[in-house]
Amino acid sequence: MPSVDLGVDRSQECQIALDCARCSNKIPNTHEDVSMFCSPVTYTLADKQLCFVHIPKTAGSALTYHVRNVFGPDDAFPHIFMKDLLTLPPGQLQKYRYIGAHLRCNIRDYLNEEPTFITMLRDPVKRVISHYRFMRGLSGTPPYGIALAPGTTFEQFLHSEEHRFRIENHHTVYLGTDLLLENEPEGYNPFPEVDDAIFQQAKKNLDSFLFVGIQERFEESMNVLCRRLGWPAYRENQKINVTPGRTQEEEIPSELIDEIRRRNPYDMALYEYANDLLQKQLTDLSSEGTIYEEADRFYNKTFKKQYPATDHFHYDFRYAPIGSNWHMADKSQDETVFRNMGPKPRSFVDLPLNSDKDLLLTFEVLSSLSHEMINSLKVSIQGAEIECERMQHGYSYTYTGRISKDILAKCDGRVRITFEIDQTIRPKDLGINDDTRSLGPAFSSINVMPAPSGKSDPSILTLPFRLLNKVIGKK
Repeated sequence: MPSVDLGVDRSQECQIALDCARCSNKIPNTHEDVSMFCSPVTYTLADKQLCFVHIPKTAGSALTYHVRNVFGPDDAFPHIFMKDLLTLPPGQLQKYRYIGAHLRCNIRDYLNEEPTFITMLRDPVKRVISHYRFMRGLSGTPPYGIALAPGTTFEQFLHSEEHRFRIENHHTVYLGTDLLLENEPEGYNPFPEVDDAIFQQAKKNLDSFLFVGIQERFEESMNVLCRRLGWPAYRENQKINVTPGRTQEEEIPSELIDEIRRRNPYDMALYEYANDLLQKQLTDLSSEGTIYEEADRFYNKTFKKQYPATDHFHYDFRYAPIGSNWHMADKSQDETVFRNMGPKPRSFVDLPLNSDKDLLLTFEVLSSLSHEMINSLKVSIQGAEIECERMQHGYSYTYTGRISKDILAKCDGRVRITFEIDQTIRPKDLGINDDTRSLGPAFSSINVMPAPSGKSDPSILTLPFRLLNKVIGKK
């Protein structure tokens, strides 16, 4: 992808582009007008809060990562424990669109309206073993729990009264009991011994949930969730909060595995019940194809309904792109919101575009971990690679290319813009910090407007939109 050095006066450049844009009424005059182009990714239950009952060690962190990524950084409950809601200012909990934590269904008592619940279950034997290995890898007292004493064997963990509540019928307790945060009666136990009544309540709660997933069927489960909420099909393989040092796991004797099963009769039964619920959802939702195809089909339908096609668009990455393979939002030192590509080297964004003329695509990359990564960046529209010009300003880059009217004519209102690099990089591998995420370039904005007709000054086409945003009042 070619790089150009224009060597022009930036203030004049901004004014030329600003005047050009305003003459065609494509760039608004105020900050309030700009924000109307920055709409969040909505979902089919937009008027309800989404609550994820996160049972420890059930792939919940991977699900949370994906779901939180859809919402804006201020729209998701920032804690991992239900008790933390007591630290919030009055009314704050009502503002979150997504509440995902180690919570129970009585979270509804703290909300104004009944939320929509989702959850994920895991094979009880694997969950107990995973919990042990996770705790063994902890150090100190992080928010995830107290670390096991060095040298603690799995058998010692399994027979410890201190850890009984982590071992016996953990799913059923989370799904069938309330967690009292205030006015606890004498002798109250947040992890009681499970009986038939608690088990039946857990099943009743699962029946009322919008989505019940299974860790061992994670991709299928995630695509059921995507289909329910009108999101693109899930094809990422994120592993979040996994136990380090997996190559040196001790082998678990068969008699201890049998003991886990004996001590988890309700969890074993609830797991089978949840599997049946997932299978029913798969059958009901994918009668005409695979769940991946059905998720994409429904996504296309809801996309066109929610986002009328236009010939101009501004997106600033506060909310997750309507696409896939982007990390959660972060902020630079000057408060610019950005998202990195990753963990895979190919990311896409879907935009509601339509025009009988060529459109001008401009996007800004705030930073990259290597120059080789920037040089390898390719851009495709509906699978067809386009040429983009690149201009560097400091550590940032502005790219500009054309979206052909011929491509737009075949898109029916949804245009997929794909960004691809040779490989993502982990900052830890470069000695920058301890970040183990696989990262691509950090994107801060995508802008589309009608392309100027005829030959244009290239300084307009490669305008750094961050500077333009400052001129028009966007902070």
